[in-house]
Amino acid sequence: MNIKPLFNNIIVKPIIVDEVRSEFGIVLANAPVDKTRCEVVAVGPGKPLDNGDVVAPTVKVGDTVIVPETAGHPVMDGREEYFIVDASKIVGVIPNVKSDSN
Repeated sequence: MNIKPLFNNIIVKPIIVDEVRSEFGIVLANAPVDKTRCEVVAVGPGKPLDNGDVVAPTVKVGDTVIVPETAGHPVMDGREEYFIVDASKIVGVIPNVKSDSN
């Protein structure tokens, strides 16, 4: 990625699901694409405060987050679509659940 976020901004990439299934397992053609569930791919240094301190965003690269549809500024890097989002606009973080099969 050739884009570096500044201040309290983060860069996210929408998580696109290849196929959407109904409650009964039927693949739905032309289902709407949900661009609110995204993966964090870059994080800015944080928001500067009046006293000179910097408050870093609470998310990190690799986190899966929920952002409002209108929260981000779309940018293209090659053929990939990303969104620059103010970290304070994130409405939730989805925990990355890893199964322990040992």
